[in-house]
Amino acid sequence: MRNTHTSFALLALLALFAPVSASAYLLPEEVLLNDDFYVPPAARDTRERVDQQSELSAIRRQQEQDAAFALQHPAAPEEENTVVETEEGTSRTLTEGDLELLRTIRLLERVDARQEVLSLLPQLHAGAPVMPNPLAPSGPGGVLAVMTMLGAVGWTLKRAGRKTGWTARMTR
Repeated sequence: MRNTHTSFALLALLALFAPVSASAYLLPEEVLLNDDFYVPPAARDTRERVDQQSELSAIRRQQEQDAAFALQHPAAPEEENTVVETEEGTSRTLTEGDLELLRTIRLLERVDARQEVLSLLPQLHAGAPVMPNPLAPSGPGGVLAVMTMLGAVGWTLKRAGRKTGWTARMTR
């Protein structure tokens, strides 16, 4: 009996000094050898920690923005000239920018043609019906409705258990 109390006390002390949330992201050695997990930082260290974290965050944010900017604005490719024959039989030199513009125009024409076809088709699915049979709300409205119903049922059962009606007098 005394042995089990000792082991429970030892486990409780171990649980106090070994935070569970820290072990999810760090190796056990990192948790055991780091003083920050055992002793909270002093009040005078908080300002330094905030400044250090904000500096690291600013550096990381700047690196992410630079990488995103590099993806969005790649370096201009070298101009390649392409010779294309026009309808009159003459040849014309097109640059890479001209070819990109022609590709964009063709893509927009295909999108416009597709939109015209879709506008002619009847609407296959317009969503949930509104007037005859609207759907029950999902999310907070549904949760509130269920809680209200459960509260009404619980209240009714509680009141029914306390009261003895005429049926209880009739069975005596």
